[in-house]
Amino acid sequence: MLCVGVYRDPSFRAAVIDELYVCEERFVAPSPGADMVYVLAHALRARRVEAGFAALTLVLWGGFGFFTQGLVLLWLVPLALVALSEVARGQAPRAAPHRVVSAGVLTLCGAFAALLTVPLLAGGELWGWGAGRDDVPGGQTFLALLLPFVLAEVVDLRWRWLAAVLHRELSVEGFGRPGAGSFGPGGAGVLVHRGNDRFRRVTRRIEEEQHAPLVMYRPENPFCGVGVPNEPWSLSVELRPREGHVPGPVDNRAILRHLVPTLERLRTPSTLGETDGVRDRLRLLEIEEVVFLPVEGLPHRDVGPRGSGAFEQHRTHAVEEGGEARRYYLRISVVGWDGQLVVTVFVRVHTQGGILVLELVPFTLHPVKAAYRTADREAQEWRRGGPWDRASWVFQRVPGATLAAPVTLLRHYVATLRAAGRSRALPDGPAVSVRELGSDAELPPFQAMDAQRYLTSIKERVATEVRQSLYEAGWQTGEFERKVVSVASGGIFIESAHGAVGIGDGNTVTTHMSGEQSAQDEQEDA
Repeated sequence: MLCVGVYRDPSFRAAVIDELYVCEERFVAPSPGADMVYVLAHALRARRVEAGFAALTLVLWGGFGFFTQGLVLLWLVPLALVALSEVARGQAPRAAPHRVVSAGVLTLCGAFAALLTVPLLAGGELWGWGAGRDDVPGGQTFLALLLPFVLAEVVDLRWRWLAAVLHRELSVEGFGRPGAGSFGPGGAGVLVHRGNDRFRRVTRRIEEEQHAPLVMYRPENPFCGVGVPNEPWSLSVELRPREGHVPGPVDNRAILRHLVPTLERLRTPSTLGETDGVRDRLRLLEIEEVVFLPVEGLPHRDVGPRGSGAFEQHRTHAVEEGGEARRYYLRISVVGWDGQLVVTVFVRVHTQGGILVLELVPFTLHPVKAAYRTADREAQEWRRGGPWDRASWVFQRVPGATLAAPVTLLRHYVATLRAAGRSRALPDGPAVSVRELGSDAELPPFQAMDAQRYLTSIKERVATEVRQSLYEAGWQTGEFERKVVSVASGGIFIESAHGAVGIGDGNTVTTHMSGEQSAQDEQEDA
């Protein structure tokens, strides 16, 4: 769907090319459920085609203007008014009333201006304006009247090509077909090898980085690429031995060794017997170890830590340290709705000085924008439309295509110049995530319910296993359980010398860790 977006949304396409191709010193953000190589390939292809149609549009204006001695410039006023009406309405499916009114007024003004332009092109007089122009040759008048139809044919050609791409290559059936053009799964390798040196270099880096366990980040946005943050968990408890037990050592590795198998059991359906019919997305739950590294200090993007050897080295040192810049997390993710919904939870456990700290940082990656998801359907409806419907649809887009042509060429030229001047730029972390840029702002109801269920299941399982690890090692768990209940209910713990106070929606918990309370905990844990 992101590949569709680069054809439908020029701003999104420009952002993709800028982030992945122009600024090649930037590491690519994690892209769960997507492959940025395909997205970049389609973005560059769409830019080339758009630039070609824009150049053709300007050539037609220049040629017709030359042979009509500038007579076609009279069309600029009505075209500009209609194009401004599209800008006034915006791209929202349901525009605000004032936008609809503004767009309607501008459209009527544009239509009226077009009606007034026709007699002027014929050399007539309109309210005293245009008198003395009876010497306009008939050939010039014919060419001036013909220009809108020629521009409409260019727009129709462009949309026929786009509809073919959406239907044959980027539809659900077309993209899954082996060998679906040069941009489907069967031909991606051919596309990469046919690109220029810069494209092959950039795509090689993207393939190495987008799903790597070593995540290079900017300090201001370390979790770039995983979606919208949810309410994080962060709680700390003091480790106290249980009465009558000699507690064993509890370190980060020991807790994680217990945690991974417990999380893996979420993949198992609760029903007994045949499980092939169970399609819960938790069966596809993914558990990975990741290490976040700052990008500062690297001399070049290619000398960054890569490969399994570098990851093992950083993981060995990061898993037991409460590092600030380098951080180890257990990444738990669930991908649902055909890759449209991605729920990710980062888990971090740290023990130091008799204190256990548990961090859970959840994120939700929203589905791709609705306009991208429905593009194939719109293309099919356009192809099936009658001649009058298609003609009306095309003529409505001639003004926008005319005014967008110089902007498209200028943007292409500026991007080319920027790309040529960044060969010696120092490496940097990802500024934006392409997957996040192409996502909707809100979750539909069903997907929001699924995301909440995934998050709740993961949080409950993590909290249960950490408590079990403490209990088996001979430590008290009463305080930990109370804090988990408070934080899970949306509470916030305020630590004090006398204990902890949990405050949240419908939740007020006060604990005073006196000697009497500590003894009570020991009795509960015994």
